[in-house]
Amino acid sequence: HSPLLAELLDTKGSHGQKDLFYKLFLYEIIGEDKAQKFINNDYQDYLTKSEEFIKNDTDKGEIDLTIKSTNRHNRFAIIIENKWGSGDSCPDQLFKYYRNFTNPKGKAYTDENLIVIYLTKYGGNPSWTKNKDFEMFLSKNIGVNYFPISYIQNVKNWLEECIKSCKSEKVKSIIEQYLNFIKYGIN
Repeated sequence: HSPLLAELLDTKGSHGQKDLFYKLFLYEIIGEDKAQKFINNDYQDYLTKSEEFIKNDTDKGEIDLTIKSTNRHNRFAIIIENKWGSGDSCPDQLFKYYRNFTNPKGKAYTDENLIVIYLTKYGGNPSWTKNKDFEMFLSKNIGVNYFPISYIQNVKNWLEECIKSCKSEKVKSIIEQYLNFIKYGIN
């Protein structure tokens, strides 16, 4: 799922829709008003990566999907951890990624310019937590910059909006097929 999601969210993706799908995703997850600070004027001012490796000694891992602003006047990042059919691969996995992005020695993002998304079939929270700071992060930041979202609701709604707004019949057809897979693949 991550490569297809990355392609749809990539503002320079082969779908040719520029930042349309990206904006619709943000509107679905955080709302149109909040989304504005995570949108650049130029659709080329984003870097979308599937499988970004974290290499520092304490927080090693592989983030499924990241989107970063390349506009130096509007710095932000979005982390998406995708769990279609698997659980956390280690304790506090998502927190390690959050900590890496907010670490002053690392990327130094803040809760103001970082969104952390945990994507599962039904929208649950990470299940393997050991760190009390992570538990506090999950409860304190939910709806602020942490969003547990679901395929069955959020991704489905987003894809339906993409289909309505897309100008390419070929791309619409691909999204429709993916949407059907999500609807029937979950059951």
